[in-house]
Amino acid sequence: MTSPAATTPAVTTPAVTTPAVTTPAATTPAATTPAATSPAATTPAVTPGRRTGWTAARRLRSGTRRRRSRW
Repeated sequence: MTSPAATTPAVTTPAVTTPAVTTPAATTPAATTPAATSPAATTPAVTPGRRTGWTAARRLRSGTRRRRSRW
């Protein structure tokens, strides 16, 4: 009689494995993270445009006088 009772707690162990399945579910939101990386890739594309603005500003501000001497 006691032996079958010991088998019942053994069934509880697989129940603990079920929460372990929840961990892979957390991996699914992780897949959303790469999706966020795609828009992030667009951000660097905007960065070069800003760099151009800085370059133009430098040339216009302090580079104007230097331009005359160079050209």
